[in-house]
Order: sequence, then structure tokens, then C-alpha cells
Amino acid sequence: MSDNGYVYVLMNPSLQNMVKIGKTTREPEERAKELSSVTGVPTPFIVVYSCMFESCSDAETFVHTYLETKGFRAASNREFFEIPINIGIDAVIKAKEHFGEFIINDNAKEDSLKGEEILTNQFENF
Repeated sequence: MSDNGYVYVLMNPSLQNMVKIGKTTREPEERAKELSSVTGVPTPFIVVYSCMFESCSDAETFVHTYLETKGFRAASNREFFEIPINIGIDAVIKAKEHFGEFIINDNAKEDSLKGEEILTNQFENF
């Protein structure tokens, strides 16, 4: 069974200085929409970064372990970390450097770079 998928970083404006870092074999935006649809969440989650891995399970474990050893995990049975967004993104980038990014085709890489450029432009306006 294939474990190709994404490790994503989600933020929610209602959860200051906290991000959710998880995995999905679907598009990260689908997962964010799913998480946002529950009534216990006051505002929608936003995908701020994602990276595709050959084994999203291994990459997620790497990121969670890395952040947990630094004392950032909010609860051991949850995927939430009390960190600024950039630290969450940096942790996924460390996983990418360790495991390598999984590329389906050249268009997927171009889309990933466009997403990073859009995110960078959004944060420059703050």
C-alpha cells in the first residue's frame, strides 16, 4: 500500500501561536476543509505549507518527534504545537531535507513553488 502523501502545516486565526501539523494522502486543502467543518472550531483552518513525501507517515513522525523534543507539543495525543508558523514550516523543511521531497511530475513541483511564492507574498503584507 502506498504511503505517498503530504505533511501539512495548518493555522487557524482563532488559535494564536498554535499550528496543526499532520499528514494526508489527499490534497491538504481537502483536509483543512474537513477539519474546519466541525462545529467546535470557530474559524477555518488555512494551509500555510505542505510538502509531498514518499512516506508521509515517516515524515510526519520525524516532524512531530523533532518538535516534541523541543517541548512544543500541546498534548501528546494531539497534532497541535505551540509555535509560530515559521517554526512549523521549518520543521517540515527539515523533514524534506532528511527524506527528500516526492515529486509526481514537473508540474507538481512548479505548483509547489507557486504556493510557496503566494505564501511569501501574503506574509510580506503583514
